[in-house]
Order: sequence, then structure tokens, then C-alpha cells
Amino acid sequence: MSPRPHAAARRSARPAVLPLLLLLAGAALLPACASTARDAAQEADDAARHTAALAHVSAHNRSGFAVAVVYRPAAGPGGDVGIGSAAAGTLVELAPVPAGEPLIFMVRGLPGGELRVAPLSLEVDSRRTLVVVADSAWWAR
Repeated sequence: MSPRPHAAARRSARPAVLPLLLLLAGAALLPACASTARDAAQEADDAARHTAALAHVSAHNRSGFAVAVVYRPAAGPGGDVGIGSAAAGTLVELAPVPAGEPLIFMVRGLPGGELRVAPLSLEVDSRRTLVVVADSAWWAR
């Protein structure tokens, strides 16, 4: 027998094995790709939900003192959360706060202690300015 037919038979068997190996490799990667796509979609949903659940707060400090602004959840457990500070005579954007739940805002650093405003529940993506006036009173508008 000549080696030629044998070599031809070997060559024709190789192309049949290669697509099978590619198919198996693709099948092995498919669950990993699906999991990654599902994880990316979940992260996007989580990011949108967390971003949408915030309100924006500014402080207009008309007093002669530097102040710090914090909030505390009005309902349930939770400590004070600092959202920024404002030098005397400045208007500053503070860190965003949770929307849709009542919060108690407090200003610290004025003579005479801490000032509080009645609990506020801010709308999603709303803007609120906390105003501290020279006579140590303040309000939200």
C-alpha cells in the first residue's frame, strides 16, 4: 500500500475534529458569557435604582460661622451622617441624601449648639437649599 491514501484519510479526518472542538469550546464558554451579561444587567439596574433614590441638598450659610451639616433618619435606627460643611457667607452643594424617607437635618458649629429642622421627606431627584441666617436661625426652602 502506498502512504498517499493513508495521508489523505488523515487529512480528511482533521477538519471534522476541528469544528467539533470549536463547538465544545463555545458550549463551555456560553454559561460564563450568560452569567457575565446577567451580572452586568443587574449592576446597571442597581446603579439606576440607587441613583434615582437620591435628593440634592445645598447649604447657604449666611451666618458668620463655619458650619457642618448632618442628617439623621427620622424613623428607625441610624446615626448622624455628615453631608458637608459651609464656610461663613457661602453657598455650597452638599452630598446627596436618600429621597422618600423623612430626614432630620442639623447644623453644627454655631454658637449656642446645634440647630435642627423638622423632619423632611425629599422627592426623588429634587433640590433643597438649607439656609443658615446670621441670627443663628435656619430653615429649608
